[in-house]
Amino acid sequence: MRFVSKKVTVELNASGKVPEAVVLGSQRYHPLELVAQWRDYGFGRVPMPSHNWRMRHNRNYYLLMTEGGETLELYRNLSTPKGSEWVLYRIHETGEVPLREKPKIRQNLSNRSMSEGQKGDNDEL
Repeated sequence: MRFVSKKVTVELNASGKVPEAVVLGSQRYHPLELVAQWRDYGFGRVPMPSHNWRMRHNRNYYLLMTEGGETLELYRNLSTPKGSEWVLYRIHETGEVPLREKPKIRQNLSNRSMSEGQKGDNDEL
């Protein structure tokens, strides 16, 4: 596992919800499969007496399997003053199991066209 934690450029699919390409400097990653996604509204490492609604995270995390077999863990930070930003948090090498919990969805991204009646379980992101 490599810790990256750098801002990246993300190209989204037609629905505007799922990353279709992730660009970090000159490196371009093409996800084939959405392995999992989750939301984080926690306070991070802020001490309990200091919890305040302004200190809360508002992040959407994505776990994406790439063409090269790597798994990207990235999030969209929605609580920035400029709107939102994408951060590549970690890269898991081929064969590593990065999940902390059982994945809720597995969506193949190579077949990007979905008919109107075939929406994913987590389309609300």
